[in-house]
Amino acid sequence: MIRTIVEKPVFNREDLMERLDHDHFLAVELAKLFIIDAETRLASLGKVIDSGATEKIENEAHSLKGAASNLAAEKVRAIASLIETAAKNNDMENIMTGKKLLIPAIDELIDVLKFQLMPETS
Repeated sequence: MIRTIVEKPVFNREDLMERLDHDHFLAVELAKLFIIDAETRLASLGKVIDSGATEKIENEAHSLKGAASNLAAEKVRAIASLIETAAKNNDMENIMTGKKLLIPAIDELIDVLKFQLMPETS
């Protein structure tokens, strides 16, 4: 399961642009919002993971999964889904595995978003 997550594409530009009727401006705005919000989301998720409150972990992971889905950020969405499912099952081992995968995946996503959607900022 972890291998399939790691193999997911970071970002599916074609899918995002198709869903946005090829509105590049809107895609850039969504990317900017995600980038601005990413640090807060990570901090919040990290805090609830450290607390061990699985219901809160599930909610935070679900929120991150939705934000990643909106951007066609498949790898981050899959990791957030792993954390969400693990939280439903009180599976701290997979929650911690997801947490370890999440930070580098979000960093990679931000780099890809900047390169593919906002090349003037990369």
